[in-house]
Amino acid sequence: MPKAAAFAWSGGQLRMSVAYREVLDGPLQGKVLSGLPTTVVLRAYVFEEGGSSPIALSVKTCKVTYDLWNEVFKVELSQTGAAPRVDPAVVNLNGVLGRCAEARDLVLAQPSQLRPGGRYLVNALVEVNPVSPEMLERIRRWVSRPAGTTRIGAGDALFGSFAGLFVARMQSADRELAFRTQPFVATPPPP
Repeated sequence: MPKAAAFAWSGGQLRMSVAYREVLDGPLQGKVLSGLPTTVVLRAYVFEEGGSSPIALSVKTCKVTYDLWNEVFKVELSQTGAAPRVDPAVVNLNGVLGRCAEARDLVLAQPSQLRPGGRYLVNALVEVNPVSPEMLERIRRWVSRPAGTTRIGAGDALFGSFAGLFVARMQSADRELAFRTQPFVATPPPP
């Protein structure tokens, strides 16, 4: 899905600003309001136009937890090129979306990584509550044969069929959104 992004040089680094608010739609906003932690992760890969391998990767992670008693959100942010920060009292969902579903001045690349005059684009993946591949594999192993279980019984065939269905439908995140930015020309600022 194409998405418009703004690119600019700042502090000698190429930076990007882009919104992906649709990743936290109605049902996921309900999860955010539940009080359980919700994590939104953006991975932005820089590609030379027509290239097949990324030349740079930037990441933004946002963990939000709703404080049911005080009715505010605690937002923990971490992104490439910036110090981690915590906003202890974000007052509404719009504030959460601005912090967790937008990247502002995300560092993408250094001038040395880009060819002057080269055309580039960003392929991005946003995940809500991602599950690591290692955790998925542990769940698959446990579901197929719980740890410490060696008994074989009449119900094992039924359990195996159920486990197969469960594992086949298991996703790596509550929601995934992939997008590509418009191409841009890398013209580093003068030194």
